[in-house]
Amino acid sequence: MPRAPSLTDLEQGQVLAYATSNMSLRDIATRIKRSKTVVQAFLKSPDTYGTKKSSGRPRKLKTHDLTRLKQTASTGDFSARELRIELSIDASTRTVQRELQRCEHLAYVKARKSPRLTNAHRKKRVEWVERQLRERTGWARVIFTDEKKFNLDGPDGTRYYWHDLRKEKKVVWSRHSGGGSVMVWGGMSSLGKSRLAVLRGNQDAYDYQQTLSSFLLQFADDTHGGDFVFQHDNASIHRARTTTAFLRERGVPTIDWPALSPDLNPIENVWGVMARRVYRCGRQYSTTSELKDAIQAAWDEISDEYLLKLVNSMTDRCIAVVRAKGTKIAY
Repeated sequence: MPRAPSLTDLEQGQVLAYATSNMSLRDIATRIKRSKTVVQAFLKSPDTYGTKKSSGRPRKLKTHDLTRLKQTASTGDFSARELRIELSIDASTRTVQRELQRCEHLAYVKARKSPRLTNAHRKKRVEWVERQLRERTGWARVIFTDEKKFNLDGPDGTRYYWHDLRKEKKVVWSRHSGGGSVMVWGGMSSLGKSRLAVLRGNQDAYDYQQTLSSFLLQFADDTHGGDFVFQHDNASIHRARTTTAFLRERGVPTIDWPALSPDLNPIENVWGVMARRVYRCGRQYSTTSELKDAIQAAWDEISDEYLLKLVNSMTDRCIAVVRAKGTKIAY
């Protein structure tokens, strides 16, 4: 008798969600229409399910490619992805990262800040994604939104780079509070992206409502014909009573969002791509006008195909959170 096919990622996520609800193996198998044996095999070792032992394979990069890679990385001007493109390396970004990590004199410096997730946060994140999986949330209708600040001197005033430990640390010029910044708001969905709003000064709930009125509602009407669900995080101006009333009066349906969960919001990936383009090769800016132009150009370059790919990743993100037991996921 041929061996049954392995559980798909979606099925694995469903099994984990049902298992955490104390559902029996028989009931889980019935729900996903798979055998009890397959379900049991997966639950026995979810982390290693479907993996095979390998004796390893030879490195993909040739000696001359490795030499060029390390020499260029030591300048501190490129990320692994940028190195792959700059040197026309026929390998994945992850392969480039692994090769650089093997190099004794290179280190990827500056720790990235990440929100601290408590046990309560992790529990609520798991409960939230399990509900989305059960209810089969229609992510194609969701408009994901967020604000993003860009500094003249670089992302958060500093940035990552590959540092050659044999050299002095790279120094970039800096000014107080990054020398000024530009705050923008944007929205995206499976059907494209909104116009980019450039925000002025410290934003309050009224300012936020004006942004939604001028940018969100027009985008939703033009692309979704009003049939959409609005997503924003739990920032204070987003949760203000006047903002809630504003959305209710205009009939805007919203999706509740777990706290400290930027890793679940695909627009964060868009901001990441834009930051790499805006600050490519350590670029810094003299004026906010110059920075605004660079931000707008980066926003315009984001393709609809890329946005659709991000939206289609939402189910996988939810499954990843279940597997990670609510901790931060790599998206």
